[in-house]
Amino acid sequence: MNELSSDNINTDQDGSHNRVLNGIISGLGAGFLTTIACAPFDVLKIRLQVQGSLKLGHYQGGAMKMLHKIRREEGIKGLFRGIGPAMLTLPLFLGIYWPIYNSIRCFPC
Repeated sequence: MNELSSDNINTDQDGSHNRVLNGIISGLGAGFLTTIACAPFDVLKIRLQVQGSLKLGHYQGGAMKMLHKIRREEGIKGLFRGIGPAMLTLPLFLGIYWPIYNSIRCFPC
């Protein structure tokens, strides 16, 4: 009787691990984590770039001081404003990029 196990599901006929599936899962996970971790800094960067043209006020001081000001005035949501489009693009890009990169990197393998 052939039992299903994670080893049987994640291997090809020749016994090697399914690198494509692992690359997709790794890329998606890395994309989500990177987007969440960097979102406040992206908000800060964009605010600094457009601070004169929009009525957002001028930001002075260091980056941490500016992040605290955004959090104090707009709450946590203010630090993650605009994260939706980034969550759609970066994880998908990395989910495609990593398996292709691993295939090319291990081409002679």
